Amino acid sequence: MSKTKYTRNLIDAIRLYVKAGSGGNGHPKFGGIGGRGGDVFVEGVKNQKLEKLKKPRGEKRQFAAESGKASQTHRIYGQNGEHLVIPAPLGTMVQTDLGLTLGDIIEEGEKILVARGGSGGNPDNNFFGQPGEKHHIQLLLKLIADIGLVGFPNAVTTLEPTVGMLKFDDSRMISMADLPGLIEGAWINKGMGHKFLRHVERTKLMLFVVDVEGFQLGPTYPRRSPIETVILLNKELELYQPELIEKPAALVFNKMDKINSKEELDALKDQLLNIKVSLN
Repeated sequence: MSKTKYTRNLIDAIRLYVKAGSGGNGHPKFGGIGGRGGDVFVEGVKNQKLEKLKKPRGEKRQFAAESGKASQTHRIYGQNGEHLVIPAPLGTMVQTDLGLTLGDIIEEGEKILVARGGSGGNPDNNFFGQPGEKHHIQLLLKLIADIGLVGFPNAVTTLEPTVGMLKFDDSRMISMADLPGLIEGAWINKGMGHKFLRHVERTKLMLFVVDVEGFQLGPTYPRRSPIETVILLNKELELYQPELIEKPAALVFNKMDKINSKEELDALKDQLLNIKVSLN
């Protein structure tokens, strides 16, 4: 197997202001109906990056759809406003500022309505065009990768999620997500918390990386043996989302260059065969 072919640091969350188009006014005298305002959608696009949606420094940027046209004497039905489509990476979850999930984008071409255009003026609204919806939304990327690294900070040290491609000698390639290290309590959003855990959801296999000598977060925390570390990692995942412990997983020990590390690993093998992960 060759070295990592490439890596990239990712922006995995972004907040956008979206504004749907307002409806055009109707024409009371002739019963004309105003055009409907355009909607705003988020659509899955392959190879899209969230950083492409960032606003330039100092610029106020909003994603606004076109408003509908007013009814006129020569055009009784006003023209509808054009919809606006915001491209997003595959694996994006769309939420409101209040935390309401509007949908998930998994496949290319999937669309999520994020702001609905206003109705055109008609008899029900006294022929006044209605304003379109406007608010902030959040795009939260959940990495789609073959393998996701899972571990505490002494074993997994990155602060930002990174994706790399591994190429084998027979030209097969797999993607690996290097994710921020967990701390105890990540399931209630301590440390990197949910920023880490949401990326685990869409990896096909979790690769647990554990220090062969165990782990201690700090002087005020108890020291955890390697076996306890494995149990705690599973607990964090289960408390965050119970379905995650059903996902395929593998375990590797690092820091094997330390003195007596091979002896410590041999002592762990019997314990691993009898390990029972429980939250009780």
